[in-house]
Amino acid sequence: MLLDLAEDVRRAPLAPAAQIRARGRTRARRRTTLAATGLTLVAAGAGTAALRLAGDQPPPASSPPPAAAPADPCAGLDLSLPADPGDIRVRVLDGAATAGLDQSVVRDLRERRFTQAIAAGEAAGRTDEVAILRYGPEAVGDAVVLRAMLRNQAVLQFDPERDGVVELVVGDGFRRLATATETNQALVEAGKPTPPPECR
Repeated sequence: MLLDLAEDVRRAPLAPAAQIRARGRTRARRRTTLAATGLTLVAAGAGTAALRLAGDQPPPASSPPPAAAPADPCAGLDLSLPADPGDIRVRVLDGAATAGLDQSVVRDLRERRFTQAIAAGEAAGRTDEVAILRYGPEAVGDAVVLRAMLRNQAVLQFDPERDGVVELVVGDGFRRLATATETNQALVEAGKPTPPPECR
């Protein structure tokens, strides 16, 4: 049997060495191509999985739209002095320990031709000041005149949201309104109305 096998091996045709090398190269190319294809498929699968995961998450928050520019608090600023005290609208509140002081001040203002002066009929927070004047852009000149009526001793509080009505809070430091002469002197001392600090 071994003799038969040895005889078969001798008779087997041998392929030339070039053919064997070519077959080896072809097989190597196939293996390289298969490996590259496998790696490509793995990379594509990983990319698809990453995209799916990203798709499950909410999109990244974009920056909010820019906020609208705040309205100019000094728009409509009126620095003119009123021609007549009757043009000034004033609402008087009681900020003192003395009950009914707001009514008394309104009466005195009306005697001085502040015909639009009204008592709010409500108490403000108590203050030790002579008075507090709260005013808006339309009433800068009005507040200057009212402050002169208080001998320039009132605290000025500008509120850009306030309309043309000046709010006068009469405090514990209040004694009386100024005379006509004292008011004129206070107006000269105060000078022309200027924009409030918030508008400079």
